[in-house]
Amino acid sequence: MMRSSALILAILLAIGGCSLKPIPRQELAQDKVDGVLKSLAAFRTEQRLAPFFDAAEVVAVYPMSVRAATGVGMAYGSGLVFDRSDRPIGYTRMYQLTGGPQLGAQFYRQVMFFRTRAIYEAFTHSRAPAEFAGQVNATLAVVGINSTPAFNGDIAVFTQLHGGLLLEASISGQRYTFGAISD
Repeated sequence: MMRSSALILAILLAIGGCSLKPIPRQELAQDKVDGVLKSLAAFRTEQRLAPFFDAAEVVAVYPMSVRAATGVGMAYGSGLVFDRSDRPIGYTRMYQLTGGPQLGAQFYRQVMFFRTRAIYEAFTHSRAPAEFAGQVNATLAVVGINSTPAFNGDIAVFTQLHGGLLLEASISGQRYTFGAISD
């Protein structure tokens, strides 16, 4: 079972592309930007994240991601990428596949901190921007315990749980896609 989950994970992560086509700023819906900015504000209230906000040149925010699992799990989220002045510079999608003992679903928001613009550019232009992690997670309604290794080099990832019911001890792979917002 675990070997087939790993194979499915590798195939799905290899299929997706790593960049989306650029969109003109005037086509960006202001209500979407406002919604993502609300999620960004919620992350700013967490004192433990203050050093990451201070150090980051670029921040990606996924305001609502959804995960569901029954042995093999999947997650999806979309969001926007902001520069230091909270101006949207890109849009992004996250895909995740997990394998291992797990059951349930959860809703969460996610933030990614890029310490430098260069690391952001390298991440968005690499052939396969994927992240692999092991995670232990227990979520019930809006009370959750989440223990996920979340820092790798100049990129840090954090989540805030919205709710759900999910128990897991899994391995996962994530793929991120990015597209520029052009002026």
